[in-house]
Amino acid sequence: MDLTALIAEVDRRFDLRPDPAAGWDAPHPGEPADAEAEGRITDPGRFLIVAQRAQAWAESLQEAGFAELRTSRTPAWVAEMYEGVGRAAILSPAKLGALPLTVVLLDWAGSASNAVALGVGGGEPAEAILVPDCACDACDAGSAALLRELDEVFIDVVGGTFAHANGGAGESGWVIQSTLDGAWGRNLSSRTVGDMEGVLARVRAGENVGERSLHGLAWG
Repeated sequence: MDLTALIAEVDRRFDLRPDPAAGWDAPHPGEPADAEAEGRITDPGRFLIVAQRAQAWAESLQEAGFAELRTSRTPAWVAEMYEGVGRAAILSPAKLGALPLTVVLLDWAGSASNAVALGVGGGEPAEAILVPDCACDACDAGSAALLRELDEVFIDVVGGTFAHANGGAGESGWVIQSTLDGAWGRNLSSRTVGDMEGVLARVRAGENVGERSLHGLAWG
């Protein structure tokens, strides 16, 4: 798979999208936000730009023949985890052994399609990822950071480097998951924290680690 060419096509479709949502700079780069910014959402509608980027990814993957894109009922995990109305589509890879990706466009705070929830794997997702995960002014790092976060999830899954392991469902269970530049985890013991990459290497080698492990091949 030529990821460089795929990303270039995503960029092209994104640049040519109808009614483009405008991007914005980080409002407080390198400085802590004031206390009043916490919990305040100045313009929830501007996060439409994230949904438009997700649509560019979905269309590019389908057009290139890497996946079939079909609409779906909104998965149960969306209602359990997030507020707002969702419209879902599933990207089913053409390649056997690759992980499907559910893309849900969410309406919240009175605006349409202003958040994206991604679920990796079929059925209940290994880990649902919300972009933005927080839309308050204090957490605002600008639109470029949000688009980069979304791109990294697609690249990790489509490129076949995504890996996930968990120690059980719920907030109390431990989780280790890949990122493009390493890994992140929660509820980990001191021993596990130091070996997150080692755990994910075992998952990628086909070993079942914890209660659930997930890894898939590249889509092309």
